[in-house]
Amino acid sequence: MVKRLVLLLLHGMGALILVFTSCSNPEPPKSEKKEWCHAFSYEGMDYRFIEIEPDDLHRLRIASFHENQVSNMHSLLEWKPGVEWATNGGIYHTDFRTSGLFINKGKLIKNINTKRGKGNFYLKPNGVLIIEAGKPIIQNTEDYVVADITDIEIGIQSGPLLLDKGKIHPVFNEKSESRKLRSGVGIRKDGTLIFAISKGNVNFHQFASLFLNHLKCTDALYLDGVISEMYCKGDEKGGYTQNFATILYMESN
Repeated sequence: MVKRLVLLLLHGMGALILVFTSCSNPEPPKSEKKEWCHAFSYEGMDYRFIEIEPDDLHRLRIASFHENQVSNMHSLLEWKPGVEWATNGGIYHTDFRTSGLFINKGKLIKNINTKRGKGNFYLKPNGVLIIEAGKPIIQNTEDYVVADITDIEIGIQSGPLLLDKGKIHPVFNEKSESRKLRSGVGIRKDGTLIFAISKGNVNFHQFASLFLNHLKCTDALYLDGVISEMYCKGDEKGGYTQNFATILYMESN
């Protein structure tokens, strides 16, 4: 808004006009609300994904049953009503303890699991997702070495790895008949973190191909299968029925 004050002085036959102009700073434009959740189709299957750019990674949080008594989307939303989105963490045991590594805010809750066993978690190579000093890392469990966890905001382990340095897990078969709902997390070269979930049944090769060819990730980790859920603000809460050991989420600013 611009305000002007005009002062007219008369002196004899002449006139002096003084114009005073003051400007107030315009209001800054209001920032548009960010849409976190996106839907798309790839090779005949519907998916939902969340894209977190590097500047927003500091807002990523993790809740757990044993730390916060949070085991599902309902209890998370009661505890944190401002949640913008949420999705399950990695594979866990029946007592709601993680099957492998779990770090939260520099605190080691469960150590890395390098054992052999049966099931998806043990389909080597499996891997870890680490958020350290605001930087996301997905790597082979065998490559995980850490001397100091104080800078690690979040650390979880699951398996199998979907992508390792741009290559699909060597055991995956694109003609496999083992098709299930699947969820996972991937990283792009620029540090963008991607969480994705299928709306229907896909095999591991199809899911890994999604991260490699469509979401353009270099590394990706499988999180879980048929029990997986992804909540986005505005969803009907009645559709969320599963329990988890850990839930990754982000709150409103």
